[in-house]
Amino acid sequence: MTAARRKDVPKADVIQLWTRAYAICSFPECGRELIWGDGDPRLRGAMAHIVASSESGPRGGESIPSEARNRYGNLILLCPNHHEEIDADIERFTSDGLRQMKSHHEERIARQLAVGKTWQEELSTLEYINVPRVILDPASRGILSDDEVERLLGLTTLRDQGFGLAQITLALEEVLKSWAAQAIDLSALDELGEDAAGARVSFEENFRTKNMTGSEKQRAGFELSGDLANDPHIYLRRGDRTIYFPLDPRWVTTSTAFVTFTSGIARLAGVGVLKAVNADQAVVSPLALGAPPLSPAAKAFEEAFARDF
Repeated sequence: MTAARRKDVPKADVIQLWTRAYAICSFPECGRELIWGDGDPRLRGAMAHIVASSESGPRGGESIPSEARNRYGNLILLCPNHHEEIDADIERFTSDGLRQMKSHHEERIARQLAVGKTWQEELSTLEYINVPRVILDPASRGILSDDEVERLLGLTTLRDQGFGLAQITLALEEVLKSWAAQAIDLSALDELGEDAAGARVSFEENFRTKNMTGSEKQRAGFELSGDLANDPHIYLRRGDRTIYFPLDPRWVTTSTAFVTFTSGIARLAGVGVLKAVNADQAVVSPLALGAPPLSPAAKAFEEAFARDF
């Protein structure tokens, strides 16, 4: 096995690899997300070497400078299973083939994330933010320093952050206001269907809430099971299709927000990534959720109130 250790790879190269792969396994048709899970930081993927770090490793005999072996150009992001597979069959998985696999995956991600129109964060409250997914989104590049990204990737939950939570939330609100990410409207699913999978989706809807019970789910180490019958989520019906938004309780921002997700029904706005869609259902992985933007009248009243008092 030739997974690069994070301490051996320059910080900027780590962020570049995870961002361009969008924290998804680069193996064709795998699609496994590599952010969720326990660990520190909570990144479950393998930064696999295309040419091994040593000459005795898989594909290691190829001519490549030693200083380039732990850099972005010689690394591909994979799930643990596919990392093991590429190293076990070096005749099938050549260095050129792996570079092509990496390039195709990153180009596909870039195309999907470029679909739609610019989504600008105007939420009146920020009640849920998937910290690792947001800061590793390509649209966030350059907004935070590498040190800030490194610090935020070390978070395992927003619970028990104390006064630090306000600083984290403010920093992430600035990211959302500045990143100008492209997103399609949820109503476009009927037109785009399966072709929309992988794109960001924006929405403002009335949702039903389910399974967000027990604050113990907000602690580090909690994992979604992948079973919507048990996992916390919000959902809505659109025609014949049910659209599910799985929620990781560790990224709920406050106790008040936690109550929102246990209330049975809530009106929420935000942005997410469409994971899958067919005629009967769709699954969207939320990036950020909150109360919808204030109406013009409410905003004017709030501004007038602030001036008077």
